[in-house]
Amino acid sequence: MNDPAHRKNERGSALIAALISSSLLFITSASYLLMVSSEYRLNHRSYKSAVAINLAEGGVDYAVQALESGVLSNWSGTNTKTKTLYSLQTAGGNNMGDVSIEVTDHDGDNPIVKSTGHVPGIAASGSMSRTVKVRLAPRMTRPFDDGVMFGDASIWDVGSGYTDSYDSRIGLYGGDNVGSNGHVATNGNAAGAVDLRGSVKINGNVITGPQGTVWGAEHVTGTISNDMAKELPEVEVPPDLAALGYWEEFGLLTITGDTSYTLEPGNYKFKQIKMTAGTALTIKGPSRIYITGYLGTTLYQVGTTNLICDGQVTFYMDDDIKLAGSGSTNINGIPSECLILGAQGCEDIDITGSRAMWAAVYAPNAKIDVGGSNNIYGAFVGRKIDLHGTTDYHYDEALAEAGIPVPSSYEVAYWQEKE
Repeated sequence: MNDPAHRKNERGSALIAALISSSLLFITSASYLLMVSSEYRLNHRSYKSAVAINLAEGGVDYAVQALESGVLSNWSGTNTKTKTLYSLQTAGGNNMGDVSIEVTDHDGDNPIVKSTGHVPGIAASGSMSRTVKVRLAPRMTRPFDDGVMFGDASIWDVGSGYTDSYDSRIGLYGGDNVGSNGHVATNGNAAGAVDLRGSVKINGNVITGPQGTVWGAEHVTGTISNDMAKELPEVEVPPDLAALGYWEEFGLLTITGDTSYTLEPGNYKFKQIKMTAGTALTIKGPSRIYITGYLGTTLYQVGTTNLICDGQVTFYMDDDIKLAGSGSTNINGIPSECLILGAQGCEDIDITGSRAMWAAVYAPNAKIDVGGSNNIYGAFVGRKIDLHGTTDYHYDEALAEAGIPVPSSYEVAYWQEKE
């Protein structure tokens, strides 16, 4: 017979078991829901963080484009320029957020850009922000890394000289410091883009544009290839140099007779530097010299004259250059310390006589004409290069690392990300 008390105890045990089971299910479900909710919040936070940093990086790109195009003047502020971009959208029309941008030292060589991305927006509740801060520097081109001479259109050599190389970081040219990297190159795509005649000898390689050819290939000791496509940016005179007043009253430095003159380190603006007879000019570096031109020339050396660069000297030439006679240009033996940059007005560089020269010449608009019996150490880059006479050309391999700023163009020098 059934015991009512026993049945009651069984029902009580079943109820307790059900309650325990329900409690465990509730705890498990709550834990799962809490885990799902936390994971959702974490994923959502990660998503907003990723979008915010992408917006911030896009703000940096926007600022760089504004700096390069010169439209930063339309931004708010004076010393620090600011701009906010609201409600940026994806290609599908979905709102991503806002970007606030600050540019400090916008007129200097190293502007600082601070860009903050806000998701879903600056004023939105629970908005997440990420910031990118960068320091910019002028983008550099290395025009002398292809060898002793580069002609944008062509190279024509009918002389009896030769090319080779050395490294000024080791010492002066000669002895064990002589190599076979006296390369020449051109962007030219015409037949005979490099035309070698006479008894010239290229101790190095020759490179032309894709359609260019080499006439006189037997004069080349290295390889010949056709894959050159090099950008030659214009030379921009630094604004602070252009804004200078002319040196002394008329901006003319004329040295005649058996005399010498010294320029101390600094920035100078001339119309012309003219040297004749047995004169000498020493320019101490660091110096930057802008020569605008007078009666068709900027630097004019004739006779037995010596130009000495004592330290780093950079010339900005806005008219033609004529170097003739004997003597030397930059007798210190380090081409990189005599950097001659031809601006838009420099269209002709004429080097003749028996002049020794240690320099790096970059004049993308100029025809460079070299004759006589010179010894030239360094490198030349111009629109067209015509060579004749018995001049020998010695490429300074150290110039492969020499950089020239590209006008109105920047690259990132330092990058920092933060919450």
